[in-house]
Amino acid sequence: MAIYIILIPFLPQFGWWVKHDSPVAAILPPKPNPTVVPKPAPVVQGDTLFIPRLDMQKSIFGGGKANLHKGVWHVPHTSTPDKGGNTVLVGHRFTYKDPTGAVFYHLDKVQKDDAISVQWQGKMYNYHVTDIKVVPDTELSVQDNTSDPQLTIYTCTPLWSVTHRLVIVAKPTGVDL
Repeated sequence: MAIYIILIPFLPQFGWWVKHDSPVAAILPPKPNPTVVPKPAPVVQGDTLFIPRLDMQKSIFGGGKANLHKGVWHVPHTSTPDKGGNTVLVGHRFTYKDPTGAVFYHLDKVQKDDAISVQWQGKMYNYHVTDIKVVPDTELSVQDNTSDPQLTIYTCTPLWSVTHRLVIVAKPTGVDL
């Protein structure tokens, strides 16, 4: 049990290192430019978040806060991509109970101008990152509605702490039908 508690927090970072930063990455097949958003395959069902820099394609869950433990959760009182305003998505950065539910472990690797897409009700909404900031966990204004459409994604930071939130704000660049 002690080994589990000690090693589990480092497994996602080790996996990232092997795929992106290690000498092993040099012998892996080349990846497409992370700023190019891939068109979703027809097999993608439901609402989905795509973050190319993180090689992420995750389902978006709605409903009550209990669904936060399933992965990417759409905060119910916030807008949706098809309605404009502030669409807010949240997810865990790390959990001991179910490390696979920690969908935003590598969210700190997202950079300004990165592409992010949300497939929502059959349409692909494309965004580019315009702001990255850290706020206290008591700062709830990141969920406030906005007059202009935007996507806000946040998770706990620093890793293994709940004292602050890493907030990614992205502005729309277009919609694919």
